[in-house]
Amino acid sequence: RYALGSRWLYILDCSKIVDCTLKPQNGCSLDFYHVRMARDETRLRQLQDLLVSLKAESPQLKLSKTPAAESADAPFPITLTISVPAPTSVSRYDVYHLDIKVTVSNRVLTDPPPSDAVTVAVVNEDLPKQLCSAISKRLHSTWLTAAAGVGPSSSSSSSSSGFGLRDVVQKAHVDFLQLVT
Repeated sequence: RYALGSRWLYILDCSKIVDCTLKPQNGCSLDFYHVRMARDETRLRQLQDLLVSLKAESPQLKLSKTPAAESADAPFPITLTISVPAPTSVSRYDVYHLDIKVTVSNRVLTDPPPSDAVTVAVVNEDLPKQLCSAISKRLHSTWLTAAAGVGPSSSSSSSSSGFGLRDVVQKAHVDFLQLVT
């Protein structure tokens, strides 16, 4: 809704209302908000499409979002939890899986997303904290590279959108042995 002739502009954005005082000195314009909201809505749809495709590719992936009653930024944060099993060729190691938790904040919608828009944590209780921390840093580095659009799937829609979440999951699967050693 737009209140014409008023000093307030109300824009419905992803089930929440964002308001902005229209004052001549702040340069706020209706066109700016149309562009910003359309871009955010497009990126939100891209993120949703990516999450749906990741869930289809990896049935063990669990997704959770924050209910609107708990956060003004709902559905953010969105949490992806996956248990990556060790490849069968890694039988001589005593690490049988990696439990990975990826938390996506609403800042991932910005282009490019800031480094703290996504957090990656390895939450295996049976692994030393130092190893979990090192693996988390390597997976987060993978996300940073992919979100910048220079990762291995930079030609795909997930990385060109700046999300790079698929790259984190693939890295955990493909480089399991390198991550745990």
